[in-house]
Amino acid sequence: MNRHSHLPIYQAFYKFSLEAYRMSEKLPRKLQGSLGLRLFESSLVCLEGVIAANAAAVKEPEINGILTELEKISVYLKMLYDFKGISQGEYGVFSERLSEIAPQVVAWRKWDKSQARK
Repeated sequence: MNRHSHLPIYQAFYKFSLEAYRMSEKLPRKLQGSLGLRLFESSLVCLEGVIAANAAAVKEPEINGILTELEKISVYLKMLYDFKGISQGEYGVFSERLSEIAPQVVAWRKWDKSQARK
């Protein structure tokens, strides 16, 4: 019953999660089990949040949780860059992905609020 898999936001998070996992495998060992793992786990939390929000009658708590995880992901990426676990180019690519995803989440929250008023 993949009602969520057609959503562009689901597809974006799924792709981001795959990229985060692949990147975490290439990190130095000392970063792999800490920041790399946290980054990947937060991307999965976002993916699970999309699934939960899509199925929920009241979506706002799930969407707010996704936004919180996006902030964490942003911090993990910055730390990975600062610790030289990822290059400036990799940091730029991941940051760009986040800047494409975040407006979708905000728009979803805005749409949900407008539906609640009806």
